[in-house]
Amino acid sequence: MPAERHRSASGHRGWWRDLCIAGRDTAIVIAQFKGQLLAFSASIIGCGTAYWLLAGDVGLIQSWYVVLDLAFLQPMIPWPSVWYLQIFFFLMPVLVTAILAHGLADFAVLMFNRRMRGKEWAMAVASTLRGHVVLVGFGHLGFRVAESLHLQGTAVAVIDQHPDDDLIDTARAMDMPVITGDASREGLLEGAGIRHARCIVLCVQNDSLNLQIALKARHLNPAIKVVVRIFDDGFAVHLRQQFGFLAMSATSIAAPGFVAAVDGAEAASAHAVLTIPVAAADAGSVAAFEARHQVRILSLAGGSQPPSGETLLVVGQHLVIAGTTAVVRQVAKAR
Repeated sequence: MPAERHRSASGHRGWWRDLCIAGRDTAIVIAQFKGQLLAFSASIIGCGTAYWLLAGDVGLIQSWYVVLDLAFLQPMIPWPSVWYLQIFFFLMPVLVTAILAHGLADFAVLMFNRRMRGKEWAMAVASTLRGHVVLVGFGHLGFRVAESLHLQGTAVAVIDQHPDDDLIDTARAMDMPVITGDASREGLLEGAGIRHARCIVLCVQNDSLNLQIALKARHLNPAIKVVVRIFDDGFAVHLRQQFGFLAMSATSIAAPGFVAAVDGAEAASAHAVLTIPVAAADAGSVAAFEARHQVRILSLAGGSQPPSGETLLVVGQHLVIAGTTAVVRQVAKAR
């Protein structure tokens, strides 16, 4: 999908968030150059200490300052008369400047060429998010989920091991960071802001990997809501019972919609389909729920048939509902 489609829908970041992103990004780049910074500092201290021992007429701190001035070819003391200090004056600036120049060149390239380090920039953007959704898996399903969340105003951080370049461009147009890498690594989840996220959605086409990532996400953020794509419906029920994850398969959600369409139900033209848990306020019959919320219940707890109107809803049970986008959104927010 062309990135231009989402440019108008993408909100503008505030100046404070842009400043936070720039600060975080700079900190990441500086952290990558700790070795060069330490080498430069060590060369100044080492050469300064050597000058202090050779000259004998200046203090240690002053010697460090002398060497720092020499590194930038701005000597604060006159040309020495002793031959070994003259050699020192020639060689020391070359050594220190070489170390500094190498580090500055690499630093400048990375600082101003964000495409070379898209992962780090995406993590800098994600670090400013709060109460967002972490989406793992940016294939066809993952993209549709990200697009829907974006259209309803929800901030999303994406993790995918091999994201498509076109989808990355579209995600950027939606102001959505895409972090490339293995989401089963805790460091990558933390880079996506998992500790500050309210929900993680796992759309990877691998049940065991989805479960592994879900458990790590819950470990890093015990309060996070976990929504998992699972191909095995029986496994999905087990995950709901064992871990409290909202686990579902795309086929189990789509099948009731097709069945409802065959029956002539309004779900065939519904604008949104969503799985929600039954709350205490929803206690009653299916017919009463549908009349109260102006939605259609497509299935109960992973079933493939629309329930009858007399079926009683049980608290904690999961429903697949369909209706207009605004109504479905309102019902979901009331959970």
